[in-house]
Amino acid sequence: MAFYLVRAKVRPELLTELRNRLDGGEIGKLTPLVEKALAQARVDTGGIITWEEEDNDNPPLTKARKAVLD
Repeated sequence: MAFYLVRAKVRPELLTELRNRLDGGEIGKLTPLVEKALAQARVDTGGIITWEEEDNDNPPLTKARKAVLD
């Protein structure tokens, strides 16, 4: 198991959509661990969102690679 500290620039126009998708459980159906991590994310004053992501895949990030590449 690996843990990653993820940082991303917030796109303010998509923040409401992300919140709605989290609250509606849509993201949790795809990957509950990411939903939990994003629900606990922090946004700093510079517009950077930070969260901790747990990865149980072997090799690491297998599901993420598949989701992005497919």
